[in-house]
Amino acid sequence: AGAANIFNIVGQGQFVAIAGKIGGASNAAARRRRRLEKRRQGIEDDEEEDEGLLGASALSDGLAWLNFHWFSLADYGQSFFNCAPMEFATAEMYGTTIIVVAAITSISIGRIIYELWLHPMLCKCTGKELPAQPLGEFPSYELKTFATGTLGIAESIGFALGTGCRSYVGAGIFFAVVLCIPILGLLKWLRDGMRDRVVYEVNDDSYFHNRFFIAWDRAKRQGRRKTTFSAIVAFAACVNHARERGSWEPNEIDDGVPKTFWEEPIKGFQGKFGGMFEDYVTVGWWFSVWTMLRGLTIGIILGTVFVGSTNSGLIAGIYALDWVIEVVVQPHNDAYNVFSGIWSSTARLIQVSFLAAYFNGAASASVAEFANLIMSFLGFLPSMSPIILQILSAITAAIASFAACLGFAQETSGMEGMDMYDESVARADEAQQAAIGALAGNMTSMQMQAARSMQQPGQAQRGYVSAQGFRSGPPSSAGGPPYLPPPGQMGPPMQQMGGSMRPNMQMPPPP
Repeated sequence: AGAANIFNIVGQGQFVAIAGKIGGASNAAARRRRRLEKRRQGIEDDEEEDEGLLGASALSDGLAWLNFHWFSLADYGQSFFNCAPMEFATAEMYGTTIIVVAAITSISIGRIIYELWLHPMLCKCTGKELPAQPLGEFPSYELKTFATGTLGIAESIGFALGTGCRSYVGAGIFFAVVLCIPILGLLKWLRDGMRDRVVYEVNDDSYFHNRFFIAWDRAKRQGRRKTTFSAIVAFAACVNHARERGSWEPNEIDDGVPKTFWEEPIKGFQGKFGGMFEDYVTVGWWFSVWTMLRGLTIGIILGTVFVGSTNSGLIAGIYALDWVIEVVVQPHNDAYNVFSGIWSSTARLIQVSFLAAYFNGAASASVAEFANLIMSFLGFLPSMSPIILQILSAITAAIASFAACLGFAQETSGMEGMDMYDESVARADEAQQAAIGALAGNMTSMQMQAARSMQQPGQAQRGYVSAQGFRSGPPSSAGGPPYLPPPGQMGPPMQQMGGSMRPNMQMPPPP
């Protein structure tokens, strides 16, 4: 959930970075482009001076780095590219692509360095077995980085196509095709892996309130609600439990034959592609692909459609479809992310609707600017709130620990050194016993589940014994069915020792 909130914050920032460009690559840039085209065609420029949405454009330009627009290669090679309209574009294709590719390459290189050198060294120094792949198997985080950079690359491709320059249009078409290949490949891999490589298990119930009350009653039966403090802790644990609508579990049979990613892409499916579907339920496994296709479409529209009313109307329609998916499908696995997804998609739809209303003459610039600013801020709230609460919880825990230490110092101020030590040990023992009790309560439900899962093999074994004409237990009389020892007392049926076959079983005591 924490990583999902971070990616949601980045996604909202990327949306704000393009919001000021809706309507034709920002009003000021579009006006400069139209004037340049008029001068080229020898048409007199009679367009009235209109400042437009300067605030929205400035906000977008300030967050352009979130879409990987860090530099423009056209600024360093004007004579080579020979494309004057690119001077007015807010995203340059070659520079953006270089940054995204560098980010993905850095993650891959960091993965190799850790697995080959850093991981063995840390295990040797610490004497502990550390995870060999903290970022998951290749290409888990590479895909997440690619998905994050899709909107920026698509936006720069759109501006490249919109310049009309040969040095950019041909390359822009090529880049658009290349960008579609991994997106469609990911869609195919996810669809193939969903068939038999993973299974989704629903958590207790389909509704949040039912999951909460099931966990709340379980905490009461386990004695985790006796005191006020333990009840608060149990309440927080039950809320976290109820947030998870389910979980993805591996359902893959490993044949033991090591294969590279290119030989069998979906081998070890959950480790490789888990980051692209684990945050969603079964009906929404494709949502990560949808976000990339949405970014690709919006990015190209931003740079190629110059009519403000058409540009803003198309983008508003795409975000309206995104809102319908969030409300109707509710693809997220975390119940809080369902709420934040609906909240953010609603804020984005309202924001682009006001911008579209401005470009269609239905709203003033001041109203559109105000809506853009307010909705940009509101879009961050759902993802920022859990992080803020975690920070506040850490601060509260630190203050509580300091207060406890201060109270202990005051209570033991008149004690001798050894008495103070004995008191601290006694309190530590009490805290440890309380923690053990809480852990035992949590383990009880796990043991019950394990016992239920073990009953089925036991019943199957008894059915097999009965079907073969055997009975369990020692013989009561001669001539009865032969005795079959319990499964726990039997070893391998036969074992070759010194060239002779001898039974290898632990016989039960005589009756």
